[in-house]
Amino acid sequence: LLPMQKGRYQSHPLNWEKEFELCSIHGFNSIEWIVDKNSYNSNPFFTELGRTEIFKQINKYNIKVDSICCDILMEEYRNFYLDFEKWADLLINLIEISSLMKVKVFVIPLIEKMSLRNKILYKLVVNKLNELTGYFEEKQIKIALEIDLPPIEAKELLNKLNSEVIGINYDTGNSASLGFDVKEEFLNYGERIFDIHIKDRNLNGGPCLLGTGNANLVEVVKLIKDFKFGGPIIMQAFRDIDGLKITVLQKEWFKNIFEENFKI
Repeated sequence: LLPMQKGRYQSHPLNWEKEFELCSIHGFNSIEWIVDKNSYNSNPFFTELGRTEIFKQINKYNIKVDSICCDILMEEYRNFYLDFEKWADLLINLIEISSLMKVKVFVIPLIEKMSLRNKILYKLVVNKLNELTGYFEEKQIKIALEIDLPPIEAKELLNKLNSEVIGINYDTGNSASLGFDVKEEFLNYGERIFDIHIKDRNLNGGPCLLGTGNANLVEVVKLIKDFKFGGPIIMQAFRDIDGLKITVLQKEWFKNIFEENFKI
């Protein structure tokens, strides 16, 4: 909802308090907190005083922070062969703080250079997450993996992890860009989706306005209802430099689909 910072498409805003006010004004009811490399030293998430200030805004505007997207887990490590244990240590640190924040869903991006299409990284991640399953349960946090695997392979991954607290972050735009079929995705792992990002993209392309790309958002809404999904639905839709007007426009467009006031 705030203007883009230094050309970064997705980042933690410096004047983050304003985001709560804008959410309240424009009918949003939750924020998915972003922890990225650029905000590591300024993000209030990391200090007791900062977390107190976040809770003040939550209570003032009645805006939930039930989920956190830890982009830093994808940005920080250029060579996971050498840095994987550091990655795992940072993951645990972020989970500890998320527990203090009463976060319910913790999104781990495993795409781009951290894609599980790399078989070595796949094995490292599966082993580490299985090792930490009891820890996640103790902290009462669900882990939502943002992945770029085809539906059947995603289901196989979840079977290898075999934990009710580890599931999927479903990104409608990323799936559209990869050419996946939404019905097949939900059929294979719909009950294990913990968090949804609403976005549109063209096939093999970047973000575009909702309804102008390959994402079948009408079908997504139908499946969300069919599967009785109750987790966070987060707008990660196309943005411009200003941010606010284009986001509110797309939010209202998507709301109309949800309320069945929309015709293709």
